[in-house]
Amino acid sequence: MTSARFYVCLTLLGFCASACQSGTPEGGASPAGQKVVFATSGSLSVYTRIFEKFTEKHGVPVEVVRKPPEMVAEIVASEAAARRSSIDLIHITARTLSALYRDGYIRDFMPEEAGVYPDSFKYGEWGVAVRQNYCSVIYNVELLGPEDLDSLISLEDLVDPRWKGRIAIEYPERGAGSGFAFLHTLYKMKRIDRNFLEALYWNRPVYGRSATPITTQLVAGDFAAYLNGEIGLTEQFRAKGAPIDWLRQDMVFSVPIPVGMNADSPHPYQAELAYAFLLTREAQELLAELGEGPTHPSVLTKWWPPDYEPEIVVEIPPSADEAQAFTETLIQIFHR
Repeated sequence: MTSARFYVCLTLLGFCASACQSGTPEGGASPAGQKVVFATSGSLSVYTRIFEKFTEKHGVPVEVVRKPPEMVAEIVASEAAARRSSIDLIHITARTLSALYRDGYIRDFMPEEAGVYPDSFKYGEWGVAVRQNYCSVIYNVELLGPEDLDSLISLEDLVDPRWKGRIAIEYPERGAGSGFAFLHTLYKMKRIDRNFLEALYWNRPVYGRSATPITTQLVAGDFAAYLNGEIGLTEQFRAKGAPIDWLRQDMVFSVPIPVGMNADSPHPYQAELAYAFLLTREAQELLAELGEGPTHPSVLTKWWPPDYEPEIVVEIPPSADEAQAFTETLIQIFHR
């Protein structure tokens, strides 16, 4: 058995044990007392806090489990094949969750609370985005001055030779990351083309796997700026005194992160209640207070500047064929 398969097996055993514990209410309790398992690639502390409020209101405990999107998808598919599902709700990137829906692992369910949400935050009849990652260029304030920032306003500025080797990006072909989502969406909108991607490659960016480790390196001064960094994460670092900030550009990229219900949810009724709660104004206000980007139309992000009105470009999730074609393009350009 390979080490990768061994790790997945251990993970599945952990989830199975959790399912066994939650499947039988203690002391003859009603089904409403059963535990919901919420698998997310987002913040463990944020969703634990939110579901504490939910449990106070409905008496339903929620276990929040945090794992990368690809691992959550693999667990859901493996458990379905073994007919022993433990996960109820799944909160991961739209591209990965859409693939799970396409393959029959997500069922249609749209809470009544979704009625006030804009269509850009809805996915068919199966999913609604409950948070969004706002992204911009983030930078080390000790390495860049005002004159540098003036030359980082537009997309074209990113391929200026003055930034050669000074800007970090996520591995472009990593389909689960916001870096892939950013480049694909702008490519599909014809805001960038292959010539832009080629120029970006020749500017020798620093590559990283995901937002938190890249942001940590930025704080350490390993490079000057990070293309398409998460603003919410930047604000969390700033609150702790880190020397970073985000650029108030003309355009900000938004990555909505939807929730879907596992087609084999062991506690579908309780999961529906939990899903609906995530879309309430109460839950969205708490989400915003904890520093995340809410999606409820009447809830504001707490760190958003009052007079800042950039163009908000929302991610366009690719189809499977589009994702494969664009991945191949990125590999051709960035892996020579």
